[in-house]
Amino acid sequence: MNHPLRFLATRLPALALAAILATAIPGAPARAADCAAMSCFDAGSFVAEVTSVIPSWDRLHRTHYLRLNVRFRNTGTQPISLAFPWRGAATMTDNYGNGYNIDWRFPKNIVGIAVIGHGNVNGNFTIAPGSSRTASWIFSRNVGSTPVGNAFTADLPVEDLIAIPGQQKVRVGNEYSLDFQQLHGGSPGLLAMPATAATARATASSRPPRASACC
Repeated sequence: MNHPLRFLATRLPALALAAILATAIPGAPARAADCAAMSCFDAGSFVAEVTSVIPSWDRLHRTHYLRLNVRFRNTGTQPISLAFPWRGAATMTDNYGNGYNIDWRFPKNIVGIAVIGHGNVNGNFTIAPGSSRTASWIFSRNVGSTPVGNAFTADLPVEDLIAIPGQQKVRVGNEYSLDFQQLHGGSPGLLAMPATAATARATASSRPPRASACC
């Protein structure tokens, strides 16, 4: 959908701004019916596909992490520049209905993609036609005594940026709500985490608590 007009300062060099200036302004179509898989989202000017969901555990604090890796491929004929809105409504949900969120205290939980925040754009995520780039988001939740799922959905907001000629500024064009379904831990189709919290407790009780990668 189209945003209210927002102007943002940018730290992009002149060359990167020139690439954005060459970008056509696409509409924001809904998810294409012929997208190859539920882990794929076709936005028209680009395709976003989940390449892996990597789980890990902090057993000491009973926190479960999911690293969502997404490859963006420019399917258009012009460069496209994308960004993630800081504190955007990004969520993951497991098959038990448990929600995972991004801990905004740690900027390192967003990797690769440019980030919009406090009226500025930090980073450059411009993709040439036919090329692809990868970005990652790290989600987490405190497990407590709840079960841990083995299938997930993910929702990510992503915005395209339009450079303002003659200024070191960009404006937000369209916002895309990327919707991914039927995701699994590890590489696609592979489960790599305990099925329940009881399993996690049994594993943790057999050795001293420590932070470690899951299984």
